[in-house]
Amino acid sequence: MSTTRVLVVGAGAVGSRAARQLASVEGVEVLVHDVDPHRVDLVVSSLGPPARAATADEPADVVILATPSDLQSDLARRSLERGVPVVATADGVDAVEALLGLSGVAVAGGAALVVGAGFA
Repeated sequence: MSTTRVLVVGAGAVGSRAARQLASVEGVEVLVHDVDPHRVDLVVSSLGPPARAATADEPADVVILATPSDLQSDLARRSLERGVPVVATADGVDAVEALLGLSGVAVAGGAALVVGAGFA
């Protein structure tokens, strides 16, 4: 069975919940990034393998953005330009509009963009 590498950017309530769900799926390696290394350590240590700390630009098969909404557009663009599918949890109107504005980038990169996948 091949391994799917999922990068979760943001290790707050939403990101840690997503990471926990992903870690329970066989064949998924969970990569966790946050600007606060302590949060990353807490999430990774609570999950154990297959989770590990990562950079925001770590190679992955899928990226889940669980950062503050206003940061997600730039992060999504970087992944989409590399052809990496993105799931964005932003649900604010301005953030969602900015993410939807990346549809051309997603198409050009051959990557899917899922917007509004928050837990609210």
